[in-house]
Amino acid sequence: MDNGGELAATLSRLYDYFDRQLQNSNTTKTQDGIDEVLGLLTELRNSWHQMLNSQEEPKGASRQERIFQPRTSPCLIGAEMPFEFFSVLKPRIQ
Repeated sequence: MDNGGELAATLSRLYDYFDRQLQNSNTTKTQDGIDEVLGLLTELRNSWHQMLNSQEEPKGASRQERIFQPRTSPCLIGAEMPFEFFSVLKPRIQ
């Protein structure tokens, strides 16, 4: 996690929160935690999808090269996050 910096630490806390919510739903046999985690994961997935699709494709690359071209997230190299997802969750995961 040292290489991932703040993003990796934040995601780790977020996944711990998800795990606690799912375990609680399992223990209490309620749907609430499952629904919350599914909603948050969907939002997280959509945010990553939007960010990755907004990156420039290499010019002149074939479709196959674009599909298999590894993308580096700007979040992982020090750029500001393109979404405010974590600010919404901050009180829950700290």
